[in-house]
Amino acid sequence: MLIGQRTGPRRQKRESRERYLDYIEDLRRDLRDTIDLQRADAAWRHPEPARLLDVARIDARRWERRPADSDFLVLRAGSGDRPIATQLTQSSDFSPLSETDPVCAEAARQLEHRYHRLHDQPVPVAVRDFGVLTVVGDRATGRQLATAMISQLLAFHAPEDVRLAIVRDERHEASWDWAKWLPHTQSPATMDGELPARLIASSVSALAETLQPEIELRLGTLQRRRGQVSSGMRPIVVLIDGENLTTVRGLEPADRSVQLRDLGIHLIALLGTRREEPEDVDCRIVVRPDGTAELPTEETFAVDQIRCRTASRSRWRGCSRRSGWPPTSRPSR
Repeated sequence: MLIGQRTGPRRQKRESRERYLDYIEDLRRDLRDTIDLQRADAAWRHPEPARLLDVARIDARRWERRPADSDFLVLRAGSGDRPIATQLTQSSDFSPLSETDPVCAEAARQLEHRYHRLHDQPVPVAVRDFGVLTVVGDRATGRQLATAMISQLLAFHAPEDVRLAIVRDERHEASWDWAKWLPHTQSPATMDGELPARLIASSVSALAETLQPEIELRLGTLQRRRGQVSSGMRPIVVLIDGENLTTVRGLEPADRSVQLRDLGIHLIALLGTRREEPEDVDCRIVVRPDGTAELPTEETFAVDQIRCRTASRSRWRGCSRRSGWPPTSRPSR
């Protein structure tokens, strides 16, 4: 009788521990499945820059994103640590008198620590959510980051869905010369001889003059809709390389209650310091000389390094020709 009283609680504790450790192992298997799916999805949606041209050559994938898609204008900027889609939390609902099994507690702690974040994952930036996104700090790293984001825009977004405009000082023309071959930078309303003019300017004021008729049209549409943003408004992504420019201001609507994103305009400004920023900034990314960047959430990531192979004018021009631009039809998902 005495032996049974001593071994009973021990056996119950052992059995409870075994059941809990089996539960931990089931969680581990589920988390591994989640990680595999998450990695595969990230690699598909945001491939490395070196793969973009190969992806763009596939008819079924080139310009596959539509305005209604969840990843529309969500552009990869680099790679870093990302949270696992399924987050673990330990319940803190314990009584002060309850006794915690140290083996079970350690197993839970190790599981939560091990399956908290994924390393070397794409870091996307939802450009569609911002009217003004500034990239502040080292200018070379900032250009790398912007080129990475623009390269993904070109690969996955059709020219009839997104337009691209670039402002740069003439002294930095060589850095963005490849953009003049893109169908995304063609003006729909202005001609340069027999060809559409390019939305590439040497000052913000010059680009604002080119876009002024369309900005006024969009303002009128917004007013008629009583402030409701039209889902059919074709986004314009404006990249401003601020080095040697007198100002990056000039595209803001005269009506201060209207934001650029309300007009379907998304500005990415590459700046050396915060003093150069416009008055209203929706998101700021800080870039450093070592090739890293920091998001507003204080998460640090490595900026994608774009080689000349990816951003060369001949390759993007060849990709555009292969697409049959202007298209008579678009691939469907």
